[in-house]
Amino acid sequence: MSPLKKPVVLDNDVVSRLYGAGTLRRALEVWPKSSFCVTEHVIEEARQWRTEGQRLVALLKELEAEGIAREVVRRLQTMRRSAGLDIADHIITYYEGGDSVHLVMTRFADYIKQETLSRELISAVPPAGSHTEKFRISNYEISLGIEKTA
Repeated sequence: MSPLKKPVVLDNDVVSRLYGAGTLRRALEVWPKSSFCVTEHVIEEARQWRTEGQRLVALLKELEAEGIAREVVRRLQTMRRSAGLDIADHIITYYEGGDSVHLVMTRFADYIKQETLSRELISAVPPAGSHTEKFRISNYEISLGIEKTA
């Protein structure tokens, strides 16, 4: 299955219809995880659905976090190319962002390091001379910096 070109926004009407028809779980298993944009309205509405709603909220938050991690990897790969690094060069990655960004970088650290050849992910201001860029990913501001390791 190929990923969707445009993210699917699960608004309240879509979630309500899927939930009411009993197809929400199946739909979440079939749709590509990277195609979700989670709105606060959906999360608030889902919280009212007792146990099933709590599981839905947890799943949507996890899907959003995974999507952010994938986007961080994509941005780091682009930064590597912009910095003129060789495909086999290892790097140290620096990042700055709020608590949500820190949580994603910690939760998906192994994935991010493996995909970008990062030896370390450091929550700090990048040192002078590092290749740095700022991004807005899923409504979160994140600053990334990379430097080649010896």
